[in-house]
Amino acid sequence: MSRILIAFSLAAAAFFDCQSQEAIKQSDGEKPSSYAEKMQAWNEYISNYKPDYSDGGKYLQPPEAGRMKQALPIVKDGKAVATINYSSEDALAAQTAAEELQFYINEITGVKIPIRDSIDTRGETQIIIGKRTREISYGELLFPEELKKLSNTDGYAIKNIGNKLYVFGEEAKGAMNGVYALLENNTDIIWARPNKDFGTVFSKARNLDFVWGDNILEIPDTRTRGWNGYADIEWMAHNKCNGFYGGAGGDISWMNAKKQKYGNFLTLHLFGHNIGHFIYPKKYFKEHPEYYSLVNGKRTPWAQLCFSNQEMKKIFIANALDKLRRAPECIDGMHIDMDDTWNACQCENCIAPIKLADGSMLNSDDPAFRSTQYFMFMNDVVDAINKEFPRVQIKTLAYFSTALPPKCKVHPNIRPTFAPYVRVNDKTPLFAPENAIWLGRLKAWAKLSKTIDIYDYYGLGLGFPRPLSEVRAWDFQEMHKYVTGMASEYGHNGDPTDGKGAAKVWDYSAMELWVMTRLYWNPKQDVEQLRKYYVWRTFRDAAPAVEKFYGTIREEWFKNKRASTIGDNPIELTKFIIIEPGHEEALRGYLTEAEKLAVHPASKEMVKRLSERFEEQLATAKSIRTPEIAIPLLRPEGKVDYDSAVWTGAAKIETFKKCYQKADPINATNPSEASLFHDSDNVYAYFKFFDKDIKNIPFRIPPAGKEKDFIPEADHLELFLCDPTLEGTYYMFTVDPNGVSAELKGYDWEWSCEWEHSARKLNDRWEVLVKIPLASINANNANVLKGLFLREFHKHGKDNPAAAEYSSWGGGNHHQTMSFGTIKLMR
Repeated sequence: MSRILIAFSLAAAAFFDCQSQEAIKQSDGEKPSSYAEKMQAWNEYISNYKPDYSDGGKYLQPPEAGRMKQALPIVKDGKAVATINYSSEDALAAQTAAEELQFYINEITGVKIPIRDSIDTRGETQIIIGKRTREISYGELLFPEELKKLSNTDGYAIKNIGNKLYVFGEEAKGAMNGVYALLENNTDIIWARPNKDFGTVFSKARNLDFVWGDNILEIPDTRTRGWNGYADIEWMAHNKCNGFYGGAGGDISWMNAKKQKYGNFLTLHLFGHNIGHFIYPKKYFKEHPEYYSLVNGKRTPWAQLCFSNQEMKKIFIANALDKLRRAPECIDGMHIDMDDTWNACQCENCIAPIKLADGSMLNSDDPAFRSTQYFMFMNDVVDAINKEFPRVQIKTLAYFSTALPPKCKVHPNIRPTFAPYVRVNDKTPLFAPENAIWLGRLKAWAKLSKTIDIYDYYGLGLGFPRPLSEVRAWDFQEMHKYVTGMASEYGHNGDPTDGKGAAKVWDYSAMELWVMTRLYWNPKQDVEQLRKYYVWRTFRDAAPAVEKFYGTIREEWFKNKRASTIGDNPIELTKFIIIEPGHEEALRGYLTEAEKLAVHPASKEMVKRLSERFEEQLATAKSIRTPEIAIPLLRPEGKVDYDSAVWTGAAKIETFKKCYQKADPINATNPSEASLFHDSDNVYAYFKFFDKDIKNIPFRIPPAGKEKDFIPEADHLELFLCDPTLEGTYYMFTVDPNGVSAELKGYDWEWSCEWEHSARKLNDRWEVLVKIPLASINANNANVLKGLFLREFHKHGKDNPAAAEYSSWGGGNHHQTMSFGTIKLMR
């Protein structure tokens, strides 16, 4: 799945290019009137939000509900007085569950409880794991009614009969989930974050009794749940996930024994954007370029395939079958995913109208054209695969051009993975007007397939502790109506013990990831109480101070109406949420207090790291220096063009800096210049983008029907201007060397205004003229604007969009308003 590219505008372009009036109408047409009521309820919930700072000590104790009539002794005076029993007839996860229970009891008490593959008849406590563990003789399975209720889920039941405690599920993974619930609710353990050194917090004890665990039955809200990371499988399993599709154990392999051990729901062959894995470019491209897409007049492997090529389809199917024949027997299916690009074949056959099942013709300018083309191809592939492997399913993305449902049937053995990339605002639910298009598409997909999985992105953008769990609780309740599984991308490389990389995200946002994981299981849980449970079990003596730290941030977050997306910069959020509202000293005080109060070694370490992230981001935010320019008030006569004399009096920007530099920005390799002035009503800008090889400059032909409102994965200008009346609101204007343009309000593609622009190519450069009415951005009465001028330069002769240089005025970054410069309008 696509990661956040360093040029986030490419992701935004991908998202908005797939928008259309038809899709919006489709979404609106399906939206029930209750959504307006839900939106009102959401707004009331947020406007009335107050953190709960009451004593949370009860969360360190077993729950009152579900307690047994008599406690069962497990460890007494440093000796085992219980056995753990499981049956090897159950799946591997039942054995893992027994071993996990033994391991954590040993960690807590220092005593290793015996494990037996049978029922022990002695009088000590017997913890019986799995549905197939029998009483002495081979009889009927116990608890048939409970097993019936748990059917086709990894839910669990816990029953107490005398000195026996039964922990089971219809699936072995259910028994494992029950074991983790048993541990949590009889001790004060929490798997707070994946870090192996301090991420699991618990108290040591010489004696241990189990007091909780009678007549318990829990069923998850969805069939599968997980995070698409390459590590952290144990942490996911401890928190009741069963979807480990992003690899495990530090790799991204098609199968990992650890997945089986922890009860993975589906074991899938291959992974990633891999449609090219079946028609290897190194093997086929030189001899058969016709198998690949014709893009801007050239065949290229960096695109989707030429789906109309029947010979390619035969080879594709043959290679897919070859991979399956060499795969282990235990797999459930295979990933075949489109490549991570909008580029699609423009050959005569691939843009020809498609004949649908009802005899009608689907033209290439239809928004669903590419999706229909892809799934008709995939239907044929799965048909051929199922002749030899009838039960194998193919998991494939509904993403980019395929996010819009196709106008054809989808094979029942295709599992579409719907990716709402990128939603306009993470602060509002999926049924909010700005996000509703994704809910409409999901509902439309649900009419085509009964096995939709979600690949989302709420695990990203957490370098700052964005409080997303509240909105996701509402989202999950909507999305779970239509899907079989939920997953999100997050830090792929886990929670490394060296404290680098993704570990810093966990330092600041572990609570957010933990709470959202718990909401997978049941999105109707009280989010505030989940937060409270997490903070008190993780930080213990320091919990009251840590609660106030995070609670203050949440209150400000919900009060601040600035939209937020996965591309938010943590330093910018530090400025908007902490520095400007004046919370810095109060938050520092809470952390200082927490450091004094923390006693448990793991709690002390996590408070220390939280404080380090806080101070690190504050220091960075304060050190940022953005450029300034004063642009003159000039009164041009007639139409302003490239040769107008008025440009001699304009303000000049003679150097662009490279974006995304950790140190001080350096000059761009490819020079750019800008000239600017205003006439009280409009801002005028003239850009020169020098290019030594202008004749080979890459370009992208807009898809049919998108000649306007298209942002290419090629050279173009992005001009950002902030709304001076609405904090955090900005507008984006783009132009490429061929004059193709787009205008957006943040990530809202539907916004438009009347602005003028032109582009031309000369021997050594390409140039752009822009005229933007100040009133269109609410700046007609402003004296100061925030803005950025950014150039994307894509290497000539290269089809990979990542091979690019991003440069801007002052080195500011796409969409990150804190990095924008100050534009003073001289009056």
